Amino acid sequence: MAVVSPGAAKPRILIVGAGFGGMATAVHLKGDIGAEVTLISHRNFHLFTPLLYQTATGLVDMDHLAQTVRPQARAHGFRFLEGDLTSVDMDRKTVQTSFGELAYDYLVLAVGSVNNDFGVKGVAENTLSLKNINDGRLMHDKIVGAIEMAAAEKDEATRRALLSFVVIGAGPTGVELAGSLRDFVKVIAKDYPEIVEKAKVSVVEALPTVLPGLSEYAVRKTAEALKERGIDVRTSSKVVEVTAKGVLLQGGELIPSANVFWTAGVKPANVVESLNVEKERGRVKVDGFLRVGGHPEVFALGDIAYLVDTKSGKRLGETASVAV
Repeated sequence: MAVVSPGAAKPRILIVGAGFGGMATAVHLKGDIGAEVTLISHRNFHLFTPLLYQTATGLVDMDHLAQTVRPQARAHGFRFLEGDLTSVDMDRKTVQTSFGELAYDYLVLAVGSVNNDFGVKGVAENTLSLKNINDGRLMHDKIVGAIEMAAAEKDEATRRALLSFVVIGAGPTGVELAGSLRDFVKVIAKDYPEIVEKAKVSVVEALPTVLPGLSEYAVRKTAEALKERGIDVRTSSKVVEVTAKGVLLQGGELIPSANVFWTAGVKPANVVESLNVEKERGRVKVDGFLRVGGHPEVFALGDIAYLVDTKSGKRLGETASVAV
């Protein structure tokens, strides 16, 4: 976009979402292109989600993962407003938010994603995930609480379930959580000598390999590392239900567990469903410049965008590095 000459009306660039893509856009524009740059988000901090799994196992303090947006806005010359996006009118070039209507000349949609349970029964009621700032703390309390209860439990079957930790989904978050969880359990073993050696960590994946979509080398080395650390890796294992008793697999096998963690996938934020644009697999189709078809003034990026690499022809995944 060309720099606006002095005296001309400044174009209004509106960025929605303070995740990796939204923050990178706001920071790199730096307010020096002769435009009014506004960033809105439902929270006033940027959350470093790739390390949420480490808060669950006590390696990182939760406060270290949340970076307040306003100091960045001051340093890089953009405006920040906290609020929820409720709808987008691309014909009128306006968005509706929880604090009112905003007009734009250019719109960058980087609203992120929500957990996707793929219709599996019991996920919402019987699992914990890693998506929001409090999730790591909840998961940490769940892990420690289960071990404490197991220390006092006399029934062997109940105790085994309390010491069984199942991670559903063997993508990057799932395998990192499983490995960190196994390390965490070993670290605190000295305080629970009578039970912690019986703790079991399992990873369940519906697809044939861990880290689906990554290189064969990464897949092979990761699978080897998980097994070497004593983690039970179950690929080609489709979950059909999660209950209070554990994880039910297709075929009828039940993995008993009182601690089930869901990292099996995400889907675009709910507002994307209402956008009248071309989509693929629920995501907004964009060109090589992240432009939305039929609306060259609207850009979509991050978890909501369906983006194909122009060189390889392969779709790019929903990762922080791709968003940036």
